[in-house]
Amino acid sequence: MSSFAALRHTALAQREAGFALQAPLKLNLALHVLGKRADGYHELETLIAFSAAGDRLHFRKAAQDSFAITGAFAANTGRAEDNLVLRARDNLRALLGAKSVPPVAIRLSKTLPAAAGLGGGSADAAACFIGLCALAAIKAEEPAVQRRLMQLAAQLGADVPMCLAWFYRQSAYLARGRGDRLTPLPCFPALPAVIINNGTALATASVFARLKKADNAPVLQKPAIKPDMNFADYVAFLRLMRNDLYPPALAALPALADNLALLQASGAAWCSMSGSGASCFGLYATMAAAEAAAAFIRRQQPGFFVLATKTNGAPLPQ
Repeated sequence: MSSFAALRHTALAQREAGFALQAPLKLNLALHVLGKRADGYHELETLIAFSAAGDRLHFRKAAQDSFAITGAFAANTGRAEDNLVLRARDNLRALLGAKSVPPVAIRLSKTLPAAAGLGGGSADAAACFIGLCALAAIKAEEPAVQRRLMQLAAQLGADVPMCLAWFYRQSAYLARGRGDRLTPLPCFPALPAVIINNGTALATASVFARLKKADNAPVLQKPAIKPDMNFADYVAFLRLMRNDLYPPALAALPALADNLALLQASGAAWCSMSGSGASCFGLYATMAAAEAAAAFIRRQQPGFFVLATKTNGAPLPQ
């Protein structure tokens, strides 16, 4: 049974109590801004890894629509009526009709900080598409349905298609264009990581507004990724990458430099900022090293969001 079929089975069996769906967490291992597009977006080249450690959504058939936000970061998500989850629900219903997408009670448990560069809101919207399809017994894995969902995802924002792609293949991706031209990287490894955030939100638009150079050189046209690369090889590869949004984000939030220094002090082999910030992350050779680093950072900064996780990917050669 495929994961989509299993989810539909769960949705049917638990239609009264409802069912939960895990959204991914997104890390930009590299983010290169190549130019400004005619549609107002920027041309991007970004290497993305995901972890099954994002927010969690609960779906239940209901007599009328409802939406609630709970969790540690519920208070920082803005107005519920502006949430991307509701836009995803409404757009899917407009496409398929009210009979195909009947009233639903959705509860969003926010475990990730908002405006943090981790794709939280975009991943929540992607999970909403998948959850509502399961609830309505729509086969999201069928190519025609997948294409329509990807089109809807692109209407909601640049990060939503890549987050939706994670539900179809849990691997790293190379994304180009506005972030919607996706190439899966099935041999890219699972990497232990620690993600930290000091609680300061950085709006993507404000970071792009501070960007002084928007026509940077590409690096990943032919990524030198081979199946026999070990952890040290990947660290050397990633050191050749950039996050072109780090300088403008640093200008807005100088504490980012301290956060990267803290990750280095914890033993990270390589560290960077994800997306437009303000979350930073470090990579470690083993999950035990990542967990020890997370414990070290929590002692140093007890008020920080700190998460030790492992990205989705292939096993690393020893």
